[in-house]
Parts: sequence; C-alpha cells; structure tokens
Amino acid sequence: MRKKRFLAVLLTAAMTMSSSVLAFGAPVPVTDQSKAMGSTTGSGKLEGYLNKEVFSVELPTLPADATKSPFNFYLDPQGLIEATGGIKYTSGNSGKNDGAVSVSDYGTLYFKNTVSADKPALSTNSDKLTITNKGAISVNVRLSAEVAKDGGIAISDNTNLNTTEASMYLQLVDSKGVKTLISGNGTSRDTTVSGAASGDYKVSYNATDGYSFKVLSEGDATYGAYDFRLTGSCNDTSAWADLQKSLTSNQPQIKVTWDVKPEDYVYPVAPSIVGATEYQLQAGNDVTVRVDFGQGSAAAVSINRIGNVTAGAPLDPANYEFDEATKTLTIKSSFTDLIANNNNLESGTKREFKVVFVDENGKEILVSFYLVKP
Repeated sequence: MRKKRFLAVLLTAAMTMSSSVLAFGAPVPVTDQSKAMGSTTGSGKLEGYLNKEVFSVELPTLPADATKSPFNFYLDPQGLIEATGGIKYTSGNSGKNDGAVSVSDYGTLYFKNTVSADKPALSTNSDKLTITNKGAISVNVRLSAEVAKDGGIAISDNTNLNTTEASMYLQLVDSKGVKTLISGNGTSRDTTVSGAASGDYKVSYNATDGYSFKVLSEGDATYGAYDFRLTGSCNDTSAWADLQKSLTSNQPQIKVTWDVKPEDYVYPVAPSIVGATEYQLQAGNDVTVRVDFGQGSAAAVSINRIGNVTAGAPLDPANYEFDEATKTLTIKSSFTDLIANNNNLESGTKREFKVVFVDENGKEILVSFYLVKP
C-alpha cells in the first residue's frame, strides 16, 4: 500500500515537471540537417521616459487693487515727515495717512511696508518681491523697470540730485546686493536662480500615476530664490511748488516686470544697426554699416535688399555689398559720391535707407540708417 502511494507521488511530480517543460515546447530530436534551424522574435517595451528638466516657479503675489501696490511711493522733497518726527504716521491719524501708522526710517522718498496686517509703516525701501525656483533646472530672471510716467519730474541717471529741476531717482535692489538705477529709458538685468537642491527631485512610482519625477518631501526641499525691491530719493528745490497741483492728477508711475525662462532660453532680439545710424559722407570713400541679425525667435536669417526711402526704390545691388562673416554692409563710393557731390542738396541733408531683413518665416523687418551730406 505504501509502495503504491510512493509511486503516485513520483508520477505527480513527473507530470508537473513535464508540463513546465511543455510550456516552452517539448524538445524534439531533428535528424534532417536541412531542418536543423530556427528563429524567434522578441519585442522591446519602453519602461517609460520622464522629463527631468522640470520648470516650476513661484512668482510674487500682488494685490488686485493697484492702489495697494508695494511699489507705490511718496515724494517728500522738503523732508516734512522727518522734520515733524513723522507725527502724521505715529499719532494714529489714519484718516489722512493712507493707512500707514509708523515711520521706520527717514528720507525723501517713501514706500509703505507691510509690517503686519494692522501696522503698515513707511520706509525708504519698498517691500521685497520674491521669485522662488521650485523646478529641477536653473532659470534666468530678466528684471526690467521703466518710468512709465514722469509727471513732469526729471528722472536722474545718477544718485546726485543737485539740479534745480524737480528730480528723483529710483533703484532696483536685489537679494545679491546689486543696485540698478532706473533711467528715463528704462533698464533691465538678468540673473540666474538655481532650482531645487540636488537629490530633492526623485523618481517615484504608484499604480495610479505610474512613474514621476518630483519632490517627494516638500517640507525638506531646498529651493533657490531671488528677491528685489525699490529705493529712491528726490531733491529739494522750489521747482516742486510748480508741480504740486499737477501731480495730483498726473502722478509719476514706475513699472517693474519680471520674465522667467529656463537658463538656456534665448531671449528674442530684433535686428538692428550697430552703433551710429547716421553716417557723414566723404567723397571717394565707402560707407561701412555694421548690422546685427538679432537672436532667438525675432532674429533675421538674411538681408533681402537695401531700400532707398528717399527715392522710393530699392538701391541697386551694384552699389553695395554685404559680408556675411563680419555682418558688415558696405555702401560703395560710386553711389555715395552722388549725394556728396550733389550741389542741389544743402549741407546736412539726410538721405534715409532701410535694411530689409528677412526672418525664418519670410517676414520682412525694416531697420533705418541715414547718409548725411557734409
């Protein structure tokens, strides 16, 4: 009886092993050499591919009400606030002090700082705005500022306000300690902000979302940040008296913008004439004009023609040549002599020409320069 049970166990094991082998096909001896061959095909499956160039930034949160902008400022050319110990802002006279209740430092140009919800203060520095890079890559921050309206106030290109005009200056000050004067034509600067610290972004997997590349522990992550604020000053001159009424409705305005892009982003720059755009003619001499094709999405790929605006026609290609390597346009003396020696033209007469650039989409871009008769 025991012998039968032992045989049954052996038979079951043998069948199990046999069925496992049969799943791959039972080996069959081949005796015909012409048939001793075979092949199989395997297909590959991509496990996945993650974008590890993660772009993620937190931008400054601004009040919807423009009257509460952190960059609104107060001009005090005569130092009235300091002369009175800031009593207007320390006596609780909230009906006439625009909500500020204290003065933290004295100057001639003030901003309202949010010290706490119910205790805003005046100081010579604005509240800072912060851009936080929470991505996995470094980013470039282009910070630009311009005086959108001057209100009749002279915008100084330096910090020495010693003119008789009513004047002021404003500066951008960033977290790196860089001070950038905001000229009347505006200004901009670029800076690089690093992303999350190495190791903060990790590959993870779950059945719902599959693979992902993200910060797993937000509270433990370290991010790069960039902050900036405004400061400024105005001079003391009687010229302010003439502006006192007009400034009520024609207030000066400062506009600050920020543009954040991946570090390797190429900002668009339109084609232009490099350096001077007016060229004094000398009989017998060529005129050399340097051009810039621009960069990024605004760049040109070629020059189509030179337009003689005054004559209302293209300039004959025989009268100029363009050096692709040096980006130099040469107007030949055989043409410029016609202007220089034209006795019907007064000295100082300008003749306008346009360089007609073409971008990659075939769009024409016009940039002017002038030839001036001596």
